[in-house]
Amino acid sequence: RWLAVGKVLVFEAMHEVNIKFANRVCCDLMQNEIVMPDDSVFHSGDVAHTVFFTTHGTGIYTPRNSTHEALLGGLTFGSAVARPADNTGMLNKRVLAGTLLCEAVLWVRWAHQGDFEVDSENQVFLLRLSCDEFLEQVARFGDVSMVFGPHATRVAEYLNRAKIDDMWCSEYCF
Repeated sequence: RWLAVGKVLVFEAMHEVNIKFANRVCCDLMQNEIVMPDDSVFHSGDVAHTVFFTTHGTGIYTPRNSTHEALLGGLTFGSAVARPADNTGMLNKRVLAGTLLCEAVLWVRWAHQGDFEVDSENQVFLLRLSCDEFLEQVARFGDVSMVFGPHATRVAEYLNRAKIDDMWCSEYCF
């Protein structure tokens, strides 16, 4: 699992801060999931509890097209803008293997900003990381908590100024 997520800056930082913590996250907390063609992984507006990392296959992410509640607790954001993918006016983004989705849930209370569905032609293999289990482990590792506590604050400050979606990652906040 480390080979899949180790290239993502936040996981690389976890590894640098505490290898045992990074191993616990990757080996014990991440769960494999196979999503079948045409199935949905999450829907816009649902409360997020999980970070997703695609390891194989492709999917389609469709962000909301209007201003909406992104952070639970009253902060309002609009969705990220992408070019229209078809004549319906919906904004689609292709989700490829190696894509991290919903990282914001690790740092703030989060509601999904779009829909993530699997292409009709293939399966998607995911690694799932529960936010609650992640936070339990952070509380057990003081050095990790000291590094990622301030990071969570920077993420929240960034989210107060930015318009993002579920494909956002926090590398700009390090």
